[in-house]
Amino acid sequence: MPISTPADYIQVPGKVDILVAYPSAYSNLFKIGESENGIQIRKNPIYGRVSGDRYGGNEGPPIEQQFFGMTLEFELAMSRWDPVEIKKIERLGSLLTTAGKIPLTAVGALMMRDRSMRFLLYCNRDATLSVNMPCCLWDKPQTDGKGTKYATCGMGITANRTPEGHWAGVSYEGIVYDADTTGIT
Repeated sequence: MPISTPADYIQVPGKVDILVAYPSAYSNLFKIGESENGIQIRKNPIYGRVSGDRYGGNEGPPIEQQFFGMTLEFELAMSRWDPVEIKKIERLGSLLTTAGKIPLTAVGALMMRDRSMRFLLYCNRDATLSVNMPCCLWDKPQTDGKGTKYATCGMGITANRTPEGHWAGVSYEGIVYDADTTGIT
């Protein structure tokens, strides 16, 4: 039986510019840096188990899985970055007035709807390989390397399903990622 597939070719996105938009200004993109050695994006489907007595109830294996959405995770590893923009990210979408200082009024804030950030990983060589994520949160450790040759900066970001009433003011509800490059001039 013959296998019908398109011809394989090597994907080379080249330099990736990392752009961010802060709450309430979807198209105002700021370059925070460039990838040091590429960016690996992990797409994570979210499933919930359906238990049944047939396989031992809650303790046994599921009789079915339900789909509940997906997230994308990626690590920013940069050898070139703008420290001013990194400080803005550390303020969690203007939730904190000073990076690292957490007032009691900030505890319990809704993050995805009101404080999430848009990240655009813009591939300069082939823009069709760019990835836009309108609802991202910085939620993994930030690294700030002080090397002998040069410094590095990085942080883990998760892209979530854009909730109803998202700050963008445009209907992006339900989007985890797309190819929108609005704001690139």
